[in-house]
Amino acid sequence: MKRLAFNGGEISPAMTLRSDMDAFTRSCSLVTNWNIHATGGVSRRRGMRHLTTTTENTSRLIPYRYSAEQTALIEIAPAALLVRDSDTAAIIATFTPDEETPWQYPDLTQITWLQINSLLLILSPHTPIMQLQCDDGGDWTFSPFEFVSPPWQTEDYRDIELTLTPDGTVYTPSYAPVESDDGETAEILPEDTEASTGDILRASYYTTRTEAFAKAATASSGLSLLTALTTSSNISLGQKIAWQDPEDTLDQYYICTQDWTGSNDFTAGYISPANYPDNFDRADSSDGFDPSDAITELSSGKTCKKGDKIVFRSGYYDLYYCIRPFNGSADFRTSTNPADYPRHFTRGIPIGQAIPSGGKWQFYCSGTWYGTYEIRRNYETGALTEQWEHLGESISSIGATANNLITGNEEEEECYLRLFLTQIRFVTPGNPAAGWPPDYCANRLIVQSYRRNMQLTVLADGTLQDTSPIITPLTSPITTTDWSWCAFNSRYGFPSLATLHESRLVLAATTTQPQTIWMSQSDNLNNFTTGDLDTSGIHLTMNTSTQAPICWMLSRREVIMLGTMDAEWVIKPSTGGAGLTAANARAYNQGNNGSMPIPAIGTTDRVLYTERGGGRVYEYGYRYETDAYTSADLTIFADHIASAEQGITGGTVLNKPYTSVIFTTASGNLLLCTYNTMHNVHAWHRYTTQGTIQSVAVLPNGTGSDRLYLIVNRDSSRRIEIIDDTQEHYLDGLEEYPYTSTLETTAFSSPEHNDRKTKTATVEAYLLAPTPPPSALQLSTGGAYKPNDRHTITPGWNQFTSTANWRHMPYIGIKCTGNHPCTILAMQLE
Repeated sequence: MKRLAFNGGEISPAMTLRSDMDAFTRSCSLVTNWNIHATGGVSRRRGMRHLTTTTENTSRLIPYRYSAEQTALIEIAPAALLVRDSDTAAIIATFTPDEETPWQYPDLTQITWLQINSLLLILSPHTPIMQLQCDDGGDWTFSPFEFVSPPWQTEDYRDIELTLTPDGTVYTPSYAPVESDDGETAEILPEDTEASTGDILRASYYTTRTEAFAKAATASSGLSLLTALTTSSNISLGQKIAWQDPEDTLDQYYICTQDWTGSNDFTAGYISPANYPDNFDRADSSDGFDPSDAITELSSGKTCKKGDKIVFRSGYYDLYYCIRPFNGSADFRTSTNPADYPRHFTRGIPIGQAIPSGGKWQFYCSGTWYGTYEIRRNYETGALTEQWEHLGESISSIGATANNLITGNEEEEECYLRLFLTQIRFVTPGNPAAGWPPDYCANRLIVQSYRRNMQLTVLADGTLQDTSPIITPLTSPITTTDWSWCAFNSRYGFPSLATLHESRLVLAATTTQPQTIWMSQSDNLNNFTTGDLDTSGIHLTMNTSTQAPICWMLSRREVIMLGTMDAEWVIKPSTGGAGLTAANARAYNQGNNGSMPIPAIGTTDRVLYTERGGGRVYEYGYRYETDAYTSADLTIFADHIASAEQGITGGTVLNKPYTSVIFTTASGNLLLCTYNTMHNVHAWHRYTTQGTIQSVAVLPNGTGSDRLYLIVNRDSSRRIEIIDDTQEHYLDGLEEYPYTSTLETTAFSSPEHNDRKTKTATVEAYLLAPTPPPSALQLSTGGAYKPNDRHTITPGWNQFTSTANWRHMPYIGIKCTGNHPCTILAMQLE
């Protein structure tokens, strides 16, 4: 019988007699300190090369990978975070808690992380979400993750009234129970009212409808005509400017072909001769016309006789507002146009004040007017000096009046809105105000009433500071039952899990809400405001029979896969083909194995999670044949391997040169599984060393194989070490710790040899150069290991047992030691 491969990995002693199974013929009874190739061979693992000694007594490793070339190794301790160079492990940056950011990680086993581009989020149930980031200049920062709008503990109305008494932007809270219909009053519970400094409270109320409108005379007051900026120009803050560009003025030439009397023929809004083709023809040239007699409009008071020559002049003034004083001697460059000085001028004259908006709005217009209105938005302040985002414009063209409504909805995030008039019609030379839209047109920005969420931060004296993104101070007390504390604080706990799904940041599992998932708005990762839009934030609490907490969570394609301590779930839309929204998000149970509170490992098309108790690993994913998400036991033929190492404590995945899933164990050794679902390979093996392995992390290495980093306790010292392909190195540490690579096969069985009268046989192994010297190998045929003194090791087939009395189902053991490589491609019985 030929043994063609070892990619069945180490299998359970319970499989000792199962030579009838394919898994048996590809497996071993023990594989330690070897790498099992997906193609079937084994090679001796490289040594754990020493990089540095850690400064912390307790810590773990986190990979930071912005790209294959830009990586760093993060070492995190209960009260220190160290950024290390991924080549040398030298410290690049160190962060410790301070008064502004008093973070702490008392239990490092409960830390999880999520990287989004250059941002690394670190989560713990004991500490607010922290973010580690490296900027383009290579500078690192470690600070709390800031929410524009955080998730709230509840969105429901309360049985307790909250009254806020203002003093500027600081509020004094008071609570009073509300009497119900049956005359009972709610009990004021400490968890409803007690808070710690820094906690965030939401207090919601409805605003009133607001308008931005100004009468023409008022809004155009002080408007001055500008033909060119020069070195002598001096324009003060707040000055309104009408910019006249000669190139934008158009003269058109008409001949009256039939008498036109305004009192009979004029139609309101139709001011151009082109509007009356029965009375006027467009001239082919300007010969004989006098531009000094140009008109800017036809009206009910005008009369034209047949044969009259008419010059119709049309055009616009562009309007600007000075936001910073302009001193020509210092500020003038080469352009005479105010549009080229955005630091000093904003295009358009503001109509009214900036209006906060968190819901629907519209620009309403009517009547006859000529010009352009524009709606702009800003999320920071209402100041004109800010950068304002263009939302839409309504244009009424000369000769083609139009009343175009503009609408919008700012439900996703509260902001400031402003209305600008950016163009008016040229009417009277030297008098730009004459072209202002008349008041009867009622052109205005209307912001509808909306639910405003005040965000109030608790100060040391118990008062509340308004820290809303948009602050609108109240002038009198308000009372509301629509209020809530932030879902994340020292009393409720902080999210322990995060993933990214459909451009949403997904957070889950606090101490008081262990089965709740919060999803941010689409493409707005720090805003968790809920609403009716498809892009609004989502707040979902699973309906289960127990309150078993969520242990892991990963996004895969259109679903979020997660596991609790007693079941497996997917969150997906209730309607096929749709994206996830608040209206269709549902949690579906997919199994009841239960999980350890250890982050799952995502591979190409599956998720691997550890069963509760840490003794088994399951492969979780969609299977076409069942049309469901199901779990398959990856340790079904190796049910001993995790329990023999006292259980799994964490894991990671190495993707290159081939996928290998790596687990830390309570015993301090590593469990590895060469993993390839396409070819049904999941080969278990182990790494051991002189000492205990406490933490691992994997980083890419450009086009080379991935690097495996380890924290190893050796002789009372904690070291950071690495396994990579940069050198031939087969000793651990500073080459002072040799290790032994041991491979023991399952039993060889061959009916041909079993039936021989003379029961003799040999076992051969195919070795790939380079190979160790004979003295570096020890061999066993089922008994004690003996030095390989008789056999020369060469590339190709090597006889590992001599012809001897045949034993039924012999085992072969190989031990390789020293600073030597060894690769075995196959074994066979001859």
